[in-house]
Amino acid sequence: KLYKELKHNLTRDIAFECYFRIRTSTGLDVVDCYGNFNRKSSSDLEFSTIDCDKSFVVTFKHEEKLNEKSLVCLQAALLYTTKTGERRIRVHTLALKTTKTLSDVFKNSDLDTVFNVLAKQASLQWIETKPSQATDNLVNQCASMLTAYRKHCSQ
Repeated sequence: KLYKELKHNLTRDIAFECYFRIRTSTGLDVVDCYGNFNRKSSSDLEFSTIDCDKSFVVTFKHEEKLNEKSLVCLQAALLYTTKTGERRIRVHTLALKTTKTLSDVFKNSDLDTVFNVLAKQASLQWIETKPSQATDNLVNQCASMLTAYRKHCSQ
């Protein structure tokens, strides 16, 4: 196992001097970002390095009423340098349907992603506030989600 982990750490691709920018459709705004980076602006992040084992979270909020018949678009661009010194850009564009039904939100949610977001938020709160306050906030968020599910989705 040690050999496998050591080989993975020494042979994986790493990106250096990374600049990340997220763009959203009208009506959506970037609220917060969680991870190990330098935040240049609300939608611009700077990483010294990033690889396949790193993750960060970007949360959004809709400021305007979203049209249920149209798509919401997100575009993420990463400008980086390879280990051979070559500058590259990687762009991902995602178009998502909107919904008014809370049951659709729960049905299409990814539990691993929700847990990742909650864990990153809680770890930041542990640093900024009392651990007991961060724990209480995490429990309240989970209880709120379960209450909403029970109220709107369970039959």
